[in-house]
Amino acid sequence: MKHERIFRNSVFSAFGVFIYTIAVGWLMFNGERIFGSMNFFLGPALLLMLFVLSAAVVVMLVFGRPV
Repeated sequence: MKHERIFRNSVFSAFGVFIYTIAVGWLMFNGERIFGSMNFFLGPALLLMLFVLSAAVVVMLVFGRPV
């Protein structure tokens, strides 16, 4: 019973990371079409902020329940 719950939680976490990664990849692929061209410092700054947010979300999905 306990092993089933652990397996189910790990599958849900992996699926969450997969969906989040697909969403961020889609956003980055279509970013210029959605937001237009950015020719100033805000573009790289937003990319770094997205990187930090992505790291936090993935850490929460992977290590949130075990911790």
